[in-house]
Order: sequence, then C-alpha cells, then structure tokens
Amino acid sequence: MKNKFLISKLGDKKIKIYYKTALIPISKIKIEKEKFLKACKTCPNYNKNWACPPDAPNFYEYIKSAKHILFFLFYLKRKQVKKFGGKTQKEKLNKAYLFLKFKIEKVMYFLETIFKKNCKKFLTTGSCRICYPKPCSREKGKKCKYPKKLRYSLEALGVNCISLSKNIFKKSLVWSKRKKAFPRYISVIAGLPIKTPKSIKTPPTQNKE
Repeated sequence: MKNKFLISKLGDKKIKIYYKTALIPISKIKIEKEKFLKACKTCPNYNKNWACPPDAPNFYEYIKSAKHILFFLFYLKRKQVKKFGGKTQKEKLNKAYLFLKFKIEKVMYFLETIFKKNCKKFLTTGSCRICYPKPCSREKGKKCKYPKKLRYSLEALGVNCISLSKNIFKKSLVWSKRKKAFPRYISVIAGLPIKTPKSIKTPPTQNKE
C-alpha cells in the first residue's frame, strides 16, 4: 500500500505530513470513559479547559444519530520533526505536535462544511488550543470565548486512541525513550461522526509515494 502524504510549509521549509483514513462503525469503537477520566484528573488541563473533563460530554450522547466515525491519522516522521526550531528536543516536539494538530483540525473543519447536516462536530486530539498561548477562560470561571470553534478531544470522551491507532491504523503511538532521542514519528488523530457514509476525496491535495 502506497503512503499518502500532504506537503505543507513551515517558513521556507517543506514539511511532509503522512496520513491514513478509516471509516469505522460506532459499535467497533472502544470507549473507556472511567479509565480515561481517572487519567485526565492528573492532567494540568483538568477543570481548566472547556474541552476537557469534567466538562466533556458523554460519548454516546454527543454522537447521537451518527453511525460511523471518519477517522484521520496524521503523522510526521523523525526527519520532518527535526526541521522544527527549538533549543531542546522537548521544544521541537511540542512545536511539531502543535503544527500537526493545527493541520488535522483545519482538514476536519473543512470536512464539516462538506458533510454539513450529515455530521456532528469533529472530535480532535489533546486539549483545545484555540486561545493558546493565553490560558482558557475556564481557569477564571468565564464562558468559552469561541464556542463555535470549540471541539472536544477523543480522549476526553473516553475513546481509547492507543487501541484505535494500533488496531485501525496499524501504527502504535510512540514516545521518546531517551532525553536526546527523537521518536520514530509523532502522530495525532481526529474523527468526524457521520450519519450516512458517502464517497469523498480526503484530504484535498494528496500525494503518494
């Protein structure tokens, strides 16, 4: 199977983003709300981000009439990650992750305009970063500044992304095991709950190698 990828720009550099897609029935998605809620309580974003627990909704109540989820996996290989600026490995990885998160969400916002009433708002990866680097208004007990843009994370609704990535995309989530060593790749996952599957070329402007 040929690898699909997109070419994006980072200043004067070209970044190759690899991706995979999968249309999965809701019944095949592993939900472990209690397990991930316990993990979320140890996260600094817990109770401080409108897209995170305890404000995240129940998975099944959220998707309602959706029968499938159109999943995307975007990933950058080690060579691409090293192109990002930063004095430390952690800074480079963080910048690469935010870049990848922004790109996959841009595609998902676009797909919402294609599917329209046939879909729910997409589910993303990690905490909401719309206000970043400023803190979420949740920290001060204020309403969300951008409710129309807010998207919940898959993990916040209890979706097991580790299992999803390994079983559906055949790509295990990996982390750096040594301080100065970069992981083989970094990845992000997002999903669009849809009522009725239909053919669509995703994402736009694709390449193969």
